[in-house]
Amino acid sequence: MPRLDRRSLLVRLLAWLLPISLTATLAISASTYWIAHGAILRELEQGVSAFASVAAAQTKAFFEQRRNDLATISQSPLFRDHYMNVEYGLLQEAEMRRREIEGMLVGFARRAEVYPQILYLGVDGKVIGRIRDGRAAPPGAEALDPETLRALKSLRPGRRYAGD
Repeated sequence: MPRLDRRSLLVRLLAWLLPISLTATLAISASTYWIAHGAILRELEQGVSAFASVAAAQTKAFFEQRRNDLATISQSPLFRDHYMNVEYGLLQEAEMRRREIEGMLVGFARRAEVYPQILYLGVDGKVIGRIRDGRAAPPGAEALDPETLRALKSLRPGRRYAGD
């Protein structure tokens, strides 16, 4: 292999052309990377933002529907009738209203498909009706713990308990 003379035209041209071309290639590669990097990050941010907006809207709609569910159920005259029958000692009529309430809540739980358990409580905290997984369950004699019952009783009208 012939040896190149340091003073030859080829060596002198390569001595300054090679670093310039390497620098230009690196600069073009780096600028392409940073431009693509910025574009990808902007697109990713827009995609995440759009996804988050949709998820937030769906979540808001879900909880608004739950609020509407509670408002609709609370307006049922069956609850008032049940308490009036209990207050006047009409136990058979109260039991009939309790079963009607239970049936209404079972239907509601099946339609809504989001409530694993619904409790209908008396003023003393005892469970009057219990709906579990869309079916009526025996109410039993258990009561809420006193702390939860106090929290429920201290709620102002229209407020909701968001406990355990």
